[in-house]
Amino acid sequence: MAGVSPGADTEIDYQWYKNDTLLDGETNSSLIITDVSAADNGSYVCKATNNAGTAHSDPAVLKAIVLIGHWPFDGNYNDVVNGNTGTGIGSPVFVEGIAGQAVKFNGLGDQAATLPTAAMGTDTNFTLMFWELQPENAPANNQYMCASGSPSGHERLYMWAWRNPDYDCDYYGNLYVNYGGNWGAIPSLNQYARGQWHFHALTFNAETMNWHWYIDGIDKGYRTLTSFPGLDTLIHLGNRTNMQRPFTGAIDDFRLYNHELPREAIAAIYAEISGKSVCLDPISGDLNDDCKVNLEDIALLALDWLACNKVPETACSE
Repeated sequence: MAGVSPGADTEIDYQWYKNDTLLDGETNSSLIITDVSAADNGSYVCKATNNAGTAHSDPAVLKAIVLIGHWPFDGNYNDVVNGNTGTGIGSPVFVEGIAGQAVKFNGLGDQAATLPTAAMGTDTNFTLMFWELQPENAPANNQYMCASGSPSGHERLYMWAWRNPDYDCDYYGNLYVNYGGNWGAIPSLNQYARGQWHFHALTFNAETMNWHWYIDGIDKGYRTLTSFPGLDTLIHLGNRTNMQRPFTGAIDDFRLYNHELPREAIAAIYAEISGKSVCLDPISGDLNDDCKVNLEDIALLALDWLACNKVPETACSE
Protein backbone atom coordinates (compact mmCIF):
# COMPACT_ATOMS: atom_id res chain seq x y z
CA MET A 1 0.00 0.00 0.00
CA ALA A 2 1.15 3.55 -0.66
CA GLY A 3 2.75 5.55 2.14
CA VAL A 4 2.81 9.23 3.12
CA SER A 5 5.36 12.00 3.80
CA PRO A 6 4.82 15.09 5.99
CA GLY A 7 7.53 17.12 4.29
CA ALA A 8 10.66 18.72 5.85
CA ASP A 9 14.07 17.09 5.89
CA THR A 10 14.28 15.44 9.32
CA GLU A 11 13.78 11.75 9.99
CA ILE A 12 10.17 10.59 9.61
CA ASP A 13 8.43 8.11 11.89
CA TYR A 14 5.73 5.98 10.28
CA GLN A 15 2.93 4.00 11.87
CA TRP A 16 0.18 2.00 10.14
CA TYR A 17 -3.34 1.51 11.45
CA LYS A 18 -6.10 -0.91 10.47
CA ASN A 19 -9.64 0.17 11.24
CA ASP A 20 -8.16 2.81 13.61
CA THR A 21 -6.20 0.15 15.52
CA LEU A 22 -2.40 0.41 15.66
CA LEU A 23 -0.56 -2.37 13.83
CA ASP A 24 2.40 -3.46 15.94
CA GLY A 25 5.70 -3.44 14.05
CA GLU A 26 4.30 -1.79 10.92
CA THR A 27 6.53 1.30 10.92
CA ASN A 28 7.72 1.50 7.31
CA SER A 29 6.64 4.02 4.71
CA SER A 30 4.75 1.28 2.88
CA LEU A 31 2.73 -1.72 4.07
CA ILE A 32 3.07 -5.13 2.42
CA ILE A 33 0.51 -7.87 3.14
CA THR A 34 1.29 -11.40 1.97
CA ASP A 35 -1.00 -14.45 1.87
CA VAL A 36 -4.07 -12.21 1.97
CA SER A 37 -7.16 -13.66 3.65
CA ALA A 38 -10.58 -12.40 4.69
CA ALA A 39 -9.09 -11.46 8.09
CA ASP A 40 -7.01 -8.77 6.32
CA ASN A 41 -10.06 -6.93 4.97
CA GLY A 42 -10.38 -3.40 6.34
CA SER A 43 -9.37 0.26 6.06
CA TYR A 44 -5.65 1.05 6.35
CA VAL A 45 -4.13 4.45 7.19
CA CYS A 46 -0.51 5.51 7.65
CA LYS A 47 0.52 8.30 10.08
CA ALA A 48 3.84 10.03 9.34
CA THR A 49 5.45 12.27 11.98
CA ASN A 50 8.55 14.49 12.19
CA ASN A 51 9.45 17.93 13.59
CA ALA A 52 7.28 19.57 10.91
CA GLY A 53 4.17 17.86 12.19
CA THR A 54 1.98 14.86 11.38
CA ALA A 55 0.31 13.79 8.16
CA HIS A 56 -2.11 10.96 7.48
CA SER A 57 -2.53 9.02 4.26
CA ASP A 58 -5.91 8.64 2.62
CA PRO A 59 -7.61 5.41 3.75
CA ALA A 60 -6.78 2.37 1.63
CA VAL A 61 -9.63 -0.15 1.77
CA LEU A 62 -8.74 -3.81 1.25
CA LYS A 63 -11.50 -6.20 0.24
CA ALA A 64 -10.02 -9.58 -0.60
CA ILE A 65 -12.08 -12.00 -2.68
CA VAL A 66 -11.85 -15.14 -0.58
CA LEU A 67 -13.23 -18.63 -1.03
CA ILE A 68 -14.73 -19.17 2.44
CA GLY A 69 -16.25 -22.60 1.85
CA HIS A 70 -15.60 -25.41 -0.64
CA TRP A 71 -17.30 -28.80 -0.48
CA PRO A 72 -16.10 -31.08 -3.35
CA PHE A 73 -18.21 -34.07 -2.10
CA ASP A 74 -15.40 -36.51 -2.86
CA GLY A 75 -16.78 -39.29 -0.69
CA ASN A 76 -17.51 -36.97 2.26
CA TYR A 77 -18.93 -33.58 3.26
CA ASN A 78 -15.61 -31.98 4.18
CA ASP A 79 -15.03 -28.27 3.63
CA VAL A 80 -11.50 -28.23 2.23
CA VAL A 81 -11.05 -24.48 2.93
CA ASN A 82 -12.23 -23.79 6.50
CA GLY A 83 -13.04 -27.20 7.95
CA ASN A 84 -16.82 -26.63 8.17
CA THR A 85 -17.79 -30.27 7.67
CA GLY A 86 -21.30 -30.85 6.36
CA THR A 87 -23.80 -33.55 7.28
CA GLY A 88 -25.78 -36.02 5.19
CA ILE A 89 -29.39 -36.64 6.22
CA GLY A 90 -31.01 -39.94 5.27
CA SER A 91 -27.82 -41.36 3.74
CA PRO A 92 -27.45 -39.73 0.31
CA VAL A 93 -24.92 -41.64 -1.78
CA PHE A 94 -21.72 -40.48 -3.45
CA VAL A 95 -21.51 -41.07 -7.19
CA GLU A 96 -19.33 -40.01 -10.11
CA GLY A 97 -19.50 -36.24 -10.53
CA ILE A 98 -18.27 -33.68 -12.99
CA ALA A 99 -15.21 -32.99 -10.82
CA GLY A 100 -14.39 -36.06 -8.74
CA GLN A 101 -17.44 -37.37 -6.89
CA ALA A 102 -20.86 -35.82 -6.25
CA VAL A 103 -23.64 -36.33 -3.70
CA LYS A 104 -26.85 -37.87 -5.06
CA PHE A 105 -30.37 -37.43 -3.62
CA ASN A 106 -33.24 -39.87 -4.24
CA GLY A 107 -36.06 -37.30 -4.27
CA LEU A 108 -38.20 -39.34 -1.85
CA GLY A 109 -38.22 -36.69 0.84
CA ASP A 110 -35.94 -38.47 3.32
CA GLN A 111 -32.57 -37.15 2.13
CA ALA A 112 -30.70 -33.84 2.28
CA ALA A 113 -27.32 -32.38 3.16
CA THR A 114 -26.46 -29.39 5.34
CA LEU A 115 -23.35 -27.24 4.96
CA PRO A 116 -22.40 -25.02 7.93
CA THR A 117 -21.04 -21.58 7.14
CA ALA A 118 -20.54 -18.32 8.99
CA ALA A 119 -23.67 -16.17 9.14
CA MET A 120 -23.51 -13.47 6.50
CA GLY A 121 -25.38 -10.27 7.34
CA THR A 122 -27.27 -7.87 5.14
CA ASP A 123 -24.10 -5.88 4.43
CA THR A 124 -22.20 -8.87 3.03
CA ASN A 125 -21.63 -9.57 -0.64
CA PHE A 126 -21.45 -13.23 -1.58
CA THR A 127 -21.36 -15.74 -4.42
CA LEU A 128 -22.47 -19.36 -4.12
CA MET A 129 -22.04 -21.89 -6.90
CA PHE A 130 -22.49 -25.59 -7.59
CA TRP A 131 -23.00 -28.17 -10.34
CA GLU A 132 -26.25 -30.11 -10.71
CA LEU A 133 -27.35 -33.19 -12.68
CA GLN A 134 -30.97 -34.31 -12.94
CA PRO A 135 -31.94 -37.66 -14.49
CA GLU A 136 -34.01 -37.44 -17.65
CA ASN A 137 -36.98 -38.97 -15.81
CA ALA A 138 -36.83 -36.48 -12.92
CA PRO A 139 -40.25 -35.16 -11.87
CA ALA A 140 -41.37 -31.90 -13.46
CA ASN A 141 -41.60 -30.26 -10.05
CA ASN A 142 -38.16 -31.40 -8.88
CA GLN A 143 -37.95 -28.96 -5.95
CA TYR A 144 -34.97 -27.46 -4.08
CA MET A 145 -31.39 -27.86 -5.24
CA CYS A 146 -30.20 -25.31 -2.66
CA ALA A 147 -31.85 -23.33 0.15
CA SER A 148 -30.89 -21.16 3.11
CA GLY A 149 -33.06 -20.04 6.01
CA SER A 150 -36.08 -21.00 8.05
CA PRO A 151 -38.59 -23.55 6.73
CA SER A 152 -41.46 -21.70 8.39
CA GLY A 153 -42.88 -19.22 5.94
CA HIS A 154 -40.18 -19.04 3.28
CA GLU A 155 -36.45 -19.54 2.99
CA ARG A 156 -34.17 -16.55 2.72
CA LEU A 157 -32.94 -18.09 -0.51
CA TYR A 158 -33.91 -21.03 -2.67
CA MET A 159 -32.93 -22.35 -6.09
CA TRP A 160 -35.62 -24.60 -7.50
CA ALA A 161 -35.27 -27.19 -10.29
CA TRP A 162 -38.82 -26.50 -11.43
CA ARG A 163 -40.03 -27.22 -14.96
CA ASN A 164 -42.43 -24.29 -15.00
CA PRO A 165 -44.64 -24.11 -18.13
CA ASP A 166 -45.67 -20.55 -17.31
CA TYR A 167 -42.08 -19.38 -17.83
CA ASP A 168 -40.95 -22.16 -20.22
CA CYS A 169 -38.02 -22.76 -17.89
CA ASP A 170 -36.35 -25.49 -15.87
CA TYR A 171 -35.10 -23.38 -12.97
CA TYR A 172 -36.68 -20.79 -10.72
CA GLY A 173 -35.08 -18.97 -7.81
CA ASN A 174 -35.81 -16.41 -5.15
CA LEU A 175 -34.12 -14.25 -2.57
CA TYR A 176 -36.54 -13.35 0.18
CA VAL A 177 -36.63 -9.62 0.76
CA ASN A 178 -37.61 -9.09 4.37
CA TYR A 179 -39.38 -12.14 5.87
CA GLY A 180 -42.48 -10.00 5.62
CA GLY A 181 -43.74 -10.13 2.11
CA ASN A 182 -41.80 -9.62 -1.07
CA TRP A 183 -39.60 -11.84 -3.18
CA GLY A 184 -37.04 -11.05 -5.85
CA ALA A 185 -37.68 -13.91 -8.26
CA ILE A 186 -35.77 -14.93 -11.39
CA PRO A 187 -37.01 -17.65 -13.75
CA SER A 188 -34.24 -19.07 -15.93
CA LEU A 189 -36.21 -18.15 -19.12
CA ASN A 190 -34.85 -21.23 -20.89
CA GLN A 191 -35.24 -24.97 -20.81
CA TYR A 192 -32.12 -27.01 -20.12
CA ALA A 193 -31.58 -30.62 -21.11
CA ARG A 194 -31.79 -33.06 -18.27
CA GLY A 195 -29.28 -35.88 -18.12
CA GLN A 196 -26.48 -33.28 -18.36
CA TRP A 197 -24.44 -31.38 -15.78
CA HIS A 198 -25.36 -27.70 -15.40
CA PHE A 199 -23.48 -25.01 -13.49
CA HIS A 200 -25.25 -22.53 -11.21
CA ALA A 201 -23.84 -19.37 -9.63
CA LEU A 202 -25.79 -16.86 -7.54
CA THR A 203 -24.25 -13.48 -6.70
CA PHE A 204 -25.46 -10.80 -4.29
CA ASN A 205 -24.23 -7.21 -3.98
CA ALA A 206 -25.21 -5.61 -0.67
CA GLU A 207 -24.60 -2.07 -1.93
CA THR A 208 -26.78 -2.23 -5.05
CA MET A 209 -29.06 -4.94 -3.54
CA ASN A 210 -28.87 -6.75 -6.88
CA TRP A 211 -28.71 -10.52 -7.17
CA HIS A 212 -27.85 -12.40 -10.36
CA TRP A 213 -28.32 -16.02 -11.35
CA TYR A 214 -25.83 -17.52 -13.81
CA ILE A 215 -26.49 -20.84 -15.54
CA ASP A 216 -23.64 -22.52 -17.44
CA GLY A 217 -21.61 -19.30 -17.17
CA ILE A 218 -24.32 -17.01 -18.64
CA ASP A 219 -26.12 -14.32 -16.63
CA LYS A 220 -29.83 -15.18 -16.81
CA GLY A 221 -30.97 -11.92 -15.23
CA TYR A 222 -31.10 -10.02 -11.98
CA ARG A 223 -33.49 -8.52 -9.47
CA THR A 224 -33.09 -5.53 -7.15
CA LEU A 225 -34.22 -6.04 -3.56
CA THR A 226 -35.28 -3.48 -0.97
CA SER A 227 -33.66 -5.48 1.84
CA PHE A 228 -32.19 -8.91 2.53
CA PRO A 229 -31.61 -10.60 5.92
CA GLY A 230 -28.47 -12.42 4.74
CA LEU A 231 -27.70 -16.10 4.48
CA ASP A 232 -28.47 -18.44 7.34
CA THR A 233 -25.72 -20.34 9.20
CA LEU A 234 -26.73 -23.53 7.35
CA ILE A 235 -27.11 -24.11 3.63
CA HIS A 236 -29.38 -27.01 2.68
CA LEU A 237 -28.87 -29.10 -0.44
CA GLY A 238 -31.39 -31.48 -1.98
CA ASN A 239 -34.25 -30.33 0.24
CA ARG A 240 -35.41 -27.68 2.72
CA THR A 241 -35.19 -27.83 6.52
CA ASN A 242 -38.57 -29.54 7.00
CA MET A 243 -37.78 -32.06 4.21
CA GLN A 244 -40.81 -31.04 2.12
CA ARG A 245 -38.97 -29.97 -1.05
CA PRO A 246 -37.07 -33.11 -2.19
CA PHE A 247 -34.70 -32.93 -5.14
CA THR A 248 -33.93 -35.85 -7.45
CA GLY A 249 -30.39 -35.76 -8.81
CA ALA A 250 -26.76 -35.08 -7.97
CA ILE A 251 -24.92 -31.96 -6.78
CA ASP A 252 -21.18 -31.40 -7.03
CA ASP A 253 -18.47 -28.93 -6.04
CA PHE A 254 -20.34 -26.40 -3.88
CA ARG A 255 -18.41 -23.16 -3.27
CA LEU A 256 -19.11 -20.01 -1.25
CA TYR A 257 -17.20 -16.71 -1.69
CA ASN A 258 -17.28 -13.56 0.46
CA HIS A 259 -17.66 -11.35 -2.62
CA GLU A 260 -19.79 -10.80 -5.69
CA LEU A 261 -17.64 -12.52 -8.32
CA PRO A 262 -17.52 -10.76 -11.71
CA ARG A 263 -19.09 -12.56 -14.63
CA GLU A 264 -15.68 -13.17 -16.19
CA ALA A 265 -14.58 -15.15 -13.12
CA ILE A 266 -17.80 -17.20 -13.11
CA ALA A 267 -17.42 -17.97 -16.81
CA ALA A 268 -13.78 -18.99 -16.24
CA ILE A 269 -14.74 -21.47 -13.48
CA TYR A 270 -17.42 -22.98 -15.71
CA ALA A 271 -15.01 -23.26 -18.64
CA GLU A 272 -12.24 -24.79 -16.52
CA ILE A 273 -14.42 -27.64 -15.23
CA SER A 274 -16.66 -28.22 -18.26
CA GLY A 275 -14.02 -27.75 -20.95
CA LYS A 276 -16.51 -25.55 -22.83
CA SER A 277 -16.21 -21.89 -23.75
CA VAL A 278 -18.62 -19.09 -22.82
CA CYS A 279 -19.71 -16.19 -25.03
CA LEU A 280 -20.29 -13.27 -22.67
CA ASP A 281 -21.53 -10.74 -25.24
CA PRO A 282 -22.71 -10.91 -28.87
CA ILE A 283 -20.34 -9.38 -31.42
CA SER A 284 -21.46 -7.20 -34.30
CA GLY A 285 -20.48 -8.99 -37.50
CA ASP A 286 -20.63 -12.49 -36.00
CA LEU A 287 -23.02 -13.98 -38.54
CA ASN A 288 -22.64 -17.65 -37.59
CA ASP A 289 -23.03 -17.12 -33.82
CA ASP A 290 -19.68 -18.62 -32.81
CA CYS A 291 -18.71 -15.54 -30.75
CA LYS A 292 -15.90 -14.49 -33.07
CA VAL A 293 -15.60 -12.69 -36.41
CA ASN A 294 -13.53 -14.53 -38.99
CA LEU A 295 -13.47 -15.65 -42.64
CA GLU A 296 -16.60 -17.75 -42.15
CA ASP A 297 -18.57 -14.60 -41.35
CA ILE A 298 -17.12 -12.84 -44.40
CA ALA A 299 -18.15 -15.82 -46.55
CA LEU A 300 -21.71 -15.61 -45.19
CA LEU A 301 -21.76 -11.90 -45.95
CA ALA A 302 -20.52 -12.59 -49.49
CA LEU A 303 -23.51 -14.88 -50.15
CA ASP A 304 -25.76 -11.82 -50.03
CA TRP A 305 -23.34 -9.39 -51.63
CA LEU A 306 -25.24 -6.83 -53.76
CA ALA A 307 -28.58 -8.43 -52.89
CA CYS A 308 -31.36 -5.83 -53.09
CA ASN A 309 -35.03 -5.89 -52.15
CA LYS A 310 -35.91 -2.33 -53.09
CA VAL A 311 -39.08 -1.44 -54.96
CA PRO A 312 -38.99 -0.46 -57.76
CA GLU A 313 -36.21 -2.75 -58.97
CA THR A 314 -34.59 0.14 -60.82
CA ALA A 315 -33.69 1.62 -57.47
CA CYS A 316 -31.22 -1.26 -56.95
CA SER A 317 -29.02 0.00 -59.79
CA GLU A 318 -28.80 3.52 -58.53
